[in-house]
Amino acid sequence: INLTGEGTLTFKAGAWDGNSEKLVLNVTATGATLNLATVTLVKGSFSTYTVNITGATGAVTLKFEGSVAANNRFFIDDITVTTGTLAVS
Repeated sequence: INLTGEGTLTFKAGAWDGNSEKLVLNVTATGATLNLATVTLVKGSFSTYTVNITGATGAVTLKFEGSVAANNRFFIDDITVTTGTLAVS
């Protein structure tokens, strides 16, 4: 995405509903700073997460990935970046 300054990332995510599934989702950015690097997912249910973006310098890449390579299936939907305002937390 192209973003300069600050913004807010919101998304819905949930963990796969299996016995051995992990619950931590890492969120990283290149070209900006996020106030939250990980979120804890709920098995079998979507939750909404909000992350403040600061220090963006133009081209920003967002990355969502499980905390480990195995047993880290998750669902993600409704990814939105709003510019110019930070969420109150």
